[in-house]
Amino acid sequence: RSERELMDTIPERLDWLWFLGYDLDDDIPDHSVLSKARARWGTNAFQ
Repeated sequence: RSERELMDTIPERLDWLWFLGYDLDDDIPDHSVLSKARARWGTNAFQ
C-alpha cells in the first residue's frame, strides 16, 4: 500500500484509530508526514 492509501484508510477503521490513539473527531496527518518519517528513519524502522 502507498502512504496515501494507508492514511486515507485510517479514518474508516475504528480499530486503527483506537490503536493509533486517535478519536473520531481528530484530524489525521497528511500522507506526507508518513513519507517524510520513512525517508528520515529508513524502512527498517517500519518493519
